[in-house]
Amino acid sequence: MRHYSIYLLSEDVANDYFGKEPLLYQLFSDYERTKMVESELLQRQVDYITLPVSVVELNYKLQKELKRYRGNSYSYDSHVHSLTLRRAGGTSQAQLSLFSSFIILNAKGSYEAETIFFEILRKYKSTFLAMDFDSERFGWLNPIKQQNFI
Repeated sequence: MRHYSIYLLSEDVANDYFGKEPLLYQLFSDYERTKMVESELLQRQVDYITLPVSVVELNYKLQKELKRYRGNSYSYDSHVHSLTLRRAGGTSQAQLSLFSSFIILNAKGSYEAETIFFEILRKYKSTFLAMDFDSERFGWLNPIKQQNFI
């Protein structure tokens, strides 16, 4: 199973840290490991660089975009969106849970269902950073283009 923590970063931080994503990953990795200890310093750092997630607005956007999968494939209950796709190549399942400060995406099977969620988030805001701490993978959902000033 793949497990992603997704944070909405401020545009200034996203622009300043483009190309330095390993530094952001290290901060969030340390933050995830110390949540039980409640490191006040790490909490303040994460709060400073992230923006709150508009749960109500994003719920509406997800429901609107995923309405074509209603029925057996898509369900929604209390800020949790579940999508199951059955194709000839196998099954793809993903569950997206919304919180005011971050988003959790759990997925298994092929990558199709999680890609659909990532695409909706990418179109919604351009500065989401997704991190899979188990496999040490991370990246922007919408890569930031470098501006060339000549």
